[in-house]
Amino acid sequence: MHLQKVELDLAEAVNLLKSLASFFLEIRKDFDGYKRKGMELCGLTSYKIKRKQIRKLKTDEIRDNEEIYFNERDKFRIQTFYAIIDKLTAEMDRRCQAYIGTLEQFDVLFHLKDVNVTELKEKGLTISKAFCHDIKNDIIEELVHLQCHLKSLNLGSNRVAIPENPRTY
Repeated sequence: MHLQKVELDLAEAVNLLKSLASFFLEIRKDFDGYKRKGMELCGLTSYKIKRKQIRKLKTDEIRDNEEIYFNERDKFRIQTFYAIIDKLTAEMDRRCQAYIGTLEQFDVLFHLKDVNVTELKEKGLTISKAFCHDIKNDIIEELVHLQCHLKSLNLGSNRVAIPENPRTY
C-alpha cells in the first residue's frame, strides 16, 4: 500500500488521502452495485422482510409523532452503508487536514533551493515557534546555511536528496 511506504512524501500522502476520500464518495453513489456484490458473496437473494407493527389507537388517542418507516433495503442503506461511508470519508478528511497542517509547516524543507532567504527565515521562525521546546531559534541560520550548501552542490533536482550512507567526519 502506498500510504505505508517509508519513502512516501508528505505531499503525496495528502494527495492519496484526498483521492481515497473522493473514492469513498463515489462508492456512496453506487449502493445498488455494492449491495448486489455483497449479496452474491453471502449467497443471499433478498432482504428479510418485516412488517411494521402499529399499535391500535384508542378512541381518545391521537397519533402525534408518526415515525418514518423504511423498508429493509432503505434501512440498511441509510443506517449502515451511508453511515460507514460517511465515517470513512470524515476520517480521511480529518487525517488529510492534519497532514496538510504538518506539510504547511515543513514544506520549506522540501524546497530549500527554491525559496528566497526572507521566506526561508519566516518559515524557520514559524517552525521554531511551533516547536519551541525542541528547536532553538538558531535553526533559522542553520536553514540558510543548508540552503547555501545545497545550492553549492548543484544536484540538479529541486528536491532534497538524503543519501543512504551519509559520511561521518
